[in-house]
Amino acid sequence: MRFDMTVITRQDVQALLSTICRIQFAKREEVSKRIANKITLGLLIMATSGLRVYELTKLPLSYIDKGSLECPPRFRKQASQE
Repeated sequence: MRFDMTVITRQDVQALLSTICRIQFAKREEVSKRIANKITLGLLIMATSGLRVYELTKLPLSYIDKGSLECPPRFRKQASQE
C-alpha cells in the first residue's frame, strides 16, 4: 500500500481549528465543546508529533484526555508494516 505525502501548512491547521470551533458536535453545548477540544488536541498532536493520520483516526476520543494521548501498540503502525 502506498501513501502519497502531503505538506500541511500552518495556515491549513489554523483553518481546520477555526472550522472545528464553529461545528456543533452535540445537542448540549458543554458536550459539544468537550468533543471539539478533544478533536483540537488530536489535530495538534498529529500536526506536531509525527503520528500518522490513520493511526490517530483509529483512536477512540476517550483515549484523548486532559492534554495527553494514549496510543496503545495495537493502534500504531509497526516498522515491519512500512
